[in-house]
Amino acid sequence: MKKLLSKVMAILFIVSIFIAKPSTEVVEAATVNNNLDNMISSTIDGIQESKPNPEFGGQMEWLIIGMARSKNWVPSSYYEKYYKSVEEKVEKEFTKVEAFTPDYNNKDYTTISDAAKIVLALNAIGKDARDVAGHDLVQLILDRKGLGDGGVYELLYSLLALDSNDYVETQGSINTKETIVNKLIAQKTALGGFGYEYGGEQVTDIDTTAMAIQALAKHNNREDVKKVLASSLNILKSKEIATGGYHDDWGTGVNPCTTAQAEVALVALGDNSVANFESALAPFYEEGNGFKFSVDSPVDDITTAQVLYSLVAYERSNEGKSFVFNMADVTSKAKTVADNIVSTDIFKNIKTNNSEIIIGGATIEGKKYSMTFKGSDITDTTIDFNKNISLYSKNKDKINTLADNAFIINFEHSGNIPDKASVSMQVDLADGEYKLFYFDETTQKSVEQESKVIVKDGVALFTISHCSDYFIAKELKTAITPVNTITDETVDITADETTDETINLVSDVNGVKTGDSANIGYLVVFMIICGIVAFRARKKEVA
Repeated sequence: MKKLLSKVMAILFIVSIFIAKPSTEVVEAATVNNNLDNMISSTIDGIQESKPNPEFGGQMEWLIIGMARSKNWVPSSYYEKYYKSVEEKVEKEFTKVEAFTPDYNNKDYTTISDAAKIVLALNAIGKDARDVAGHDLVQLILDRKGLGDGGVYELLYSLLALDSNDYVETQGSINTKETIVNKLIAQKTALGGFGYEYGGEQVTDIDTTAMAIQALAKHNNREDVKKVLASSLNILKSKEIATGGYHDDWGTGVNPCTTAQAEVALVALGDNSVANFESALAPFYEEGNGFKFSVDSPVDDITTAQVLYSLVAYERSNEGKSFVFNMADVTSKAKTVADNIVSTDIFKNIKTNNSEIIIGGATIEGKKYSMTFKGSDITDTTIDFNKNISLYSKNKDKINTLADNAFIINFEHSGNIPDKASVSMQVDLADGEYKLFYFDETTQKSVEQESKVIVKDGVALFTISHCSDYFIAKELKTAITPVNTITDETVDITADETTDETINLVSDVNGVKTGDSANIGYLVVFMIICGIVAFRARKKEVA
């Protein structure tokens, strides 16, 4: 009897070890979401929340560029609000004797640099910079007398703007891309970089040097440009920090703005090798808000704007897409889509270009979500996709009879979608691995999906191939056989029979999924069987 009980207890102990074995896959899968994609998408969400009515000026042009050049979906209404403010600004500027010049008496500091930034922003959202409220901003730059007299940034921004959509200069224009490049090279400092004038001398500045590289990179077919790029790149490298990132001219620690500009410069040159770029910027990142200049300071627009479009430039480079400021690839695409419908044209576009789109939003309950479609996966371009999601379902009561603590996701779109979509969504679930089911209204039953659900920090990651009423749960409810139905015949196991068959149960435990609530059921049933075996053996011994 004692020998039998010892074996039973040993087996039970081994089984419990396997069942309790923790999973490492959940942590590894979720960590990726907190890197590049998450910093970009979270920052874009934060911008829309903190600036629901985007207007010309400040850092808005750079923010718009970062948002629009990313693969994240932004409502067209957001870009339309910005565009309307630009139209109003342009109309006001053209009432001046010379548009986009400062009016210091009225505290108006607008310059031609602002016109160039508008051109970049409008190209990013698919608007025509040659016709803004009836005015041609491209020609305004080409005809500006004394371009560059206001500083090197007038030249940098103007060159980036003219190159952004491969604009062709009109005959008789005062400025051309070539003349702007000549003026830029003439402003090279003694150290071979670019900067600003201070005390009658040109001071080399790493941020300005990085922006000059971005502007000149497209003209590296010129020998004089190649030399300037080489000397400027040396200056950049001198500020690189071994552990990741770049420092500015006044300190030795990572400067997020300098790091951002250096990364965009290297991407412009076809080099995407900034060491630990993402990890260098991570300490300055604040979830859902953006970036700050120092780890102890609040989030600010200047840092957020520069870091955002640098992350986007880095992402685009990794995916083989065009440079962030080269926007000839931009069409109206997602910017013309109704706020809740992604049209067939969008899916045709991403399939043709083998690109991808991230469609995002929030439920009426306030849960943020995003869905990613890749062009390489698209099989049906005839479907208009409704992106809206809610947490309410008319099948809620039926679903709750199938699973405990089910988290319900109701897609307004019904049926087939262009192809599989990766979904990221805020949920009220503890971290761990779950199962994904959809409710079949025809059979009134649940259907388990192949995709597993990984929840980390309140965000669920999973894949869908059609839209329906989905729910996330650990397991479906299962009926447990009552103890009193177990007869003597069911457990007629002798001490001799226990050795092989019972130990075989241990090898089967490897198939039990970790983190599964069903494990508790297995353990309980096993303990019941062991108890009955012991009782049976004891009964025979007493007899």
